[in-house]
Amino acid sequence: MTLEELKKYNGKDGNKAYIAYKGKVYDVTESSMWKDGEHEGLHYAGTDLTSAMKAAPHGAGVFKKFPVVGELEKEESSSTEAISTSNDSLERFKTWYQSNKPHPATVHFPIALHFFAAFWDIRQT
Repeated sequence: MTLEELKKYNGKDGNKAYIAYKGKVYDVTESSMWKDGEHEGLHYAGTDLTSAMKAAPHGAGVFKKFPVVGELEKEESSSTEAISTSNDSLERFKTWYQSNKPHPATVHFPIALHFFAAFWDIRQT
């Protein structure tokens, strides 16, 4: 099965929900965790989740309970990697955000810095 064929199995409009991991294609249609082709609002059926598993809170053993329905064909790699769809871009961002957790650094650090600066100014006067 090619990546283009896999995209057809997105779990929407009565289609089956297939995902790929390390070259194997799994049928997750019957899983309650993959309602309407979405998993936790982070992952979508019809995609290769190999790179997304790095940020997952579970291991690859979770795939053992799903039937293997095929193998994902390796695509010829080109010198530049194209971004395929907005869902893929969104999924990559969510995966990056989950694994890097920038919230504490971007929110709490500036707040703490302002409090520290205010305290420091008071102590200097």
